[in-house]
Amino acid sequence: MIDLEVLRIGDNALEGSLEPLQGLEKLKWLDIRDTDVDSGLEHLPESMKEFNCSTKKRKDAKCQSIYSLFANEQGEVEIGNSGWIINFPQKFQNYKQWIKLNFSEEQIKEWINAGAKLDDHGFVTWLRDIKKETPEWITTYQEDYQILSERFKKYGLCPECKQPNTGEQWCQACNTPRLQENFANWTSQNPQIDQFIQKYQLEATEANKLLEWIPYEQFTDVEYLAEGGFGKVYKAKWMAGNIHHWDTEKKKWKRKKDTKKTEQLVSLLQKTKKYKKIVLKSLTNSSENTNFLEETEKHKIIDDWFNNLVPCYGLSQDPQTGNYLMVMQYMPEGNMRNYLKNKNRELKLEDKLSQLLHIVQGLKDIHQKNLIHRDFHSGNILKGIEKTSCLISDLGLCKPTNETNEEKVFGVLPYVPPEVLRSQPYTQASDIYSFGIMAYEMLSSLPPYYDVAHDLDLALKICDEIHPLRPQFNIKIPQLLGKLIKKCWNADPTKRPTAQELERTLRNWEQDAEFKTQLQEAEEYNKTLPEEVKFPKYEIHSGASYHSKLLPTKEITKLLDKIKIDSFLVDNELKELSPRICSS
Repeated sequence: MIDLEVLRIGDNALEGSLEPLQGLEKLKWLDIRDTDVDSGLEHLPESMKEFNCSTKKRKDAKCQSIYSLFANEQGEVEIGNSGWIINFPQKFQNYKQWIKLNFSEEQIKEWINAGAKLDDHGFVTWLRDIKKETPEWITTYQEDYQILSERFKKYGLCPECKQPNTGEQWCQACNTPRLQENFANWTSQNPQIDQFIQKYQLEATEANKLLEWIPYEQFTDVEYLAEGGFGKVYKAKWMAGNIHHWDTEKKKWKRKKDTKKTEQLVSLLQKTKKYKKIVLKSLTNSSENTNFLEETEKHKIIDDWFNNLVPCYGLSQDPQTGNYLMVMQYMPEGNMRNYLKNKNRELKLEDKLSQLLHIVQGLKDIHQKNLIHRDFHSGNILKGIEKTSCLISDLGLCKPTNETNEEKVFGVLPYVPPEVLRSQPYTQASDIYSFGIMAYEMLSSLPPYYDVAHDLDLALKICDEIHPLRPQFNIKIPQLLGKLIKKCWNADPTKRPTAQELERTLRNWEQDAEFKTQLQEAEEYNKTLPEEVKFPKYEIHSGASYHSKLLPTKEITKLLDKIKIDSFLVDNELKELSPRICSS
């Protein structure tokens, strides 16, 4: 028996485990099809070449639990004509890796049944140990799982400790001591801020989770850009650049700077200094309090796995005003409205849909953390260079879903949903309404309600219960897309899709034949439109405002209640008059 190479025990009443076979060191072929053997795969010898555990005759055979472990991304097991699993030796080695990574046989089945693949043992280990997730995460976020598992394979192992990296070129176990040793070499002169930065350095599982204290003297060519609702924005050059990874050969941090290929030769010949272009977001009155840390924290606690949030590299302080600064990635195309103004002629509907997908992925990441953005508009969507995606910024008003104190409501009126204007709390569905308005602007290249004053009259029209005002498209868009946007605009928040549903729909349309036909028809029709419709130029009404400001929601609510009462009284008067009119 010890020298047995082929064992066929299929199609019988056998049940239990394969453990009794662990002494068969030369076994190459094993057939247990249509049996109730349902465990013990790890006891098979390394010599195994072929394995058959199919359930063609008995669909209820318990060996199905072993068989399903070898399913591909489509949920199917690749087998030959006689039921032998194709490429079994490699798949068997993948299974063995799960065991080495301290997964029990039952746990392996739980993860596989949730949607994990046999060769994703490393990624699942990362989910379990680093992200503290359970199999339910894969079941809930299947699309994310497929993309992220492939990305994880690119991280590889840490060259120092030989354990899986926790991020791209980042090993938390190795980098944390280095960061901790450097605590004594920097300070913001504010213990609360120091502790805040140290916390995120110790918890960083990848470079974009890291925060640094950056002395202001490291910035050059500081230039004013704009003023928002809560502070001023400057662009500057950061001579050091942000930490990217640990250089194991030079034993120092490798920092990332902006150097185009065409500039590399110039840099070598002229010995010019390289730098990182960044944005300094000055936070008004922050010298007097540290409330701004809440916004900084949001950039780090949100699992931005798809890189759809504007990165925040660290904090600094303006020596003249004393205000603290958030140091963020520079986005040369500016906000979404500027991007559309400058690039609209180059963009097809398909390009704009791709950007909307990136935006909704970022919104989904925010919502997954039970947060609400609460200030979602095109001014807070920023665009990098060339083919980079639109990124979400300004998380200053972002709050947990269970915080419903709405004493002061800020926002940009055209993007604020009717229920919030009626003094109801912000919810995640409120962000979806804002996304719908943003989708209109992305597709039409027109700011919503740009030609009217953003006043009480506009708010009342948006909140009208019979004929609520919504933007009108000046171009043709796919019917399916039009219906989806209208769902986002629905006056009833419960009838709006979730961010996850939006992402899934937009992603599915990339492979949907019906949608592709509608998209092509829309593209062809739009080519026939006049230039001023396809590429509109507009002048914003003097009473319109696209900056976040305090909204008079209490006044709006009172007016709406008065209109409702007046309407009720008019209806009653008409009912009383109607019999008299008829009898006269």
